[in-house]
Amino acid sequence: MAAAGAYLADHQVLVADAATYLRAVLGTGTGQGLREAPEARARDNLRAEETRLAAARSDRSLSVVERYALFHRVTGAQPHLPEPLQSLAPMADALRLMPEAHGSLTRRDAAPATDLQAFVTAAAAVQHAAAAPSA
Repeated sequence: MAAAGAYLADHQVLVADAATYLRAVLGTGTGQGLREAPEARARDNLRAEETRLAAARSDRSLSVVERYALFHRVTGAQPHLPEPLQSLAPMADALRLMPEAHGSLTRRDAAPATDLQAFVTAAAAVQHAAAAPSA
């Protein structure tokens, strides 16, 4: 058991560095990391759709039926974020908790159970978010 504790302690810095790096890649907030490009693309698409719909509303050469059809074509073509992107926020949160959970394995007090349980709960939230149907 002492050898395992020493091994865990020796690798604590690596786990913390890896978690920090992965959180930076994922982004810790909206519009950061991997989330930035799809969110920017979605904002640009929404602005373009609003412009097309505003032009259709003011175009008196279109009938009500044609405007209605255009509205449904535009809103039906709205891109949704891919399912993996929905799990990035909970994944960043789990990565935030990972170094503490790893470090707690070397301690012999009540904190390890609490730290590990927090990490397990966060990891379960990642799995739940990834399994959730896209909106």
